[in-house]
Amino acid sequence: MQTNRTTHLAGLDLIRLTAAMFVVFDHFTSSGRNQWVINAIGGGMPSYPALSPVTDAGSVGVDIFFVISGLVIAYSANGNSPRRFAESRFFRLMPSVWVASTISALVLMFASNVQWRWLLPAYMRSLILMPVGPWVEGSYWTLAVEIVFYTVIFVILCKNKFGEVDKILGFGGIAVSLLAVARFMLASSYPHFELALVSWPAKLLLLNNGSEFVFGVFLYLTLFIGMTPFRLGVLALCFVGSCMQISHASFAVIHSRNAAGNESIFGSIEMWLPLSLWVAAVLAMILSIRLNAVITNRFRSMMPAVRQLGLLTYPLYLIHSPLGLLVMQRVYWTAHSPTLALFAAIIVVLLAAAGILLAEPAVRTMVRPSVCRGLDVMQGWVFSARLAQPTNRLE
Repeated sequence: MQTNRTTHLAGLDLIRLTAAMFVVFDHFTSSGRNQWVINAIGGGMPSYPALSPVTDAGSVGVDIFFVISGLVIAYSANGNSPRRFAESRFFRLMPSVWVASTISALVLMFASNVQWRWLLPAYMRSLILMPVGPWVEGSYWTLAVEIVFYTVIFVILCKNKFGEVDKILGFGGIAVSLLAVARFMLASSYPHFELALVSWPAKLLLLNNGSEFVFGVFLYLTLFIGMTPFRLGVLALCFVGSCMQISHASFAVIHSRNAAGNESIFGSIEMWLPLSLWVAAVLAMILSIRLNAVITNRFRSMMPAVRQLGLLTYPLYLIHSPLGLLVMQRVYWTAHSPTLALFAAIIVVLLAAAGILLAEPAVRTMVRPSVCRGLDVMQGWVFSARLAQPTNRLE
């Protein structure tokens, strides 16, 4: 399936937005929501015992993001120049981060128990996406992992090796997938092994989520470029590795709460729902890509709205907490209705995300000349001029 890079993949926009809503509901209603934010704004939050067994699975939205990221980044990097790739990623990530982290910092400053001695360093880390927190929004850890993956693709482009990306990433994907299988089978017996894998160096080396990124890349290779036995084998192994990663996370959470041991972990919906949602999302990605032309033609008038929903996903992910949790707390204090508090929080964060989306082009336009001048200087002093040239393209 050959597709121009400018083709709009409408289905991915909707899947991405759905994944973002999974995360929002997880952080707003589940038993594992952002406890440090709740403590910071003073506690007194509504509880959702009926929703929690289901919304606990919302954290799988992050795993869905990583697969989409692998697919979309490979899609956009193929034949691109290293500089254009780096610029597109920078201007995609940073303007929204600057606006969202500023809003979150203001919320924490004026409506919480957080001291400025903690808040200012966290805010500065957020503005530059430092790989290690704390940040003003706990979800920023995923952006640090994303940037590591972007850096890997950037280096491949700098070496003009994207034509060999299946070999370069394939063996790495096999390795991290086998590691995920070993972790699922052995972590409970070897706690030091588990501690090593949950450390920040392991996360930044993509030892935890690397199989999901590579799975996304190989989805792109098989669906857009062509299927080979090697690509199909890597895709299958990364699928298994990703399933083991998600299952291990579910197992660990449920095991820690099921101290009495009265309920079978493997019979619990909380064990299988995250994995089921992830597999369903993967199938939806494949179908939406295969049927993209049909969907686009049949619903052509709706495509601009779908595109905007897809763009809304990123600012929504960045801004939903602590702003949403603060709104939940204040509405609950006033109306004593958990349902109303939840709906109010969702409406407010959607409006805030829309505001960030509207502000983002102005911020991008403001900083683009300075950023591009800095890149010109770096290209003259540090990088070769050829980094502005298109690289070889997989056909």
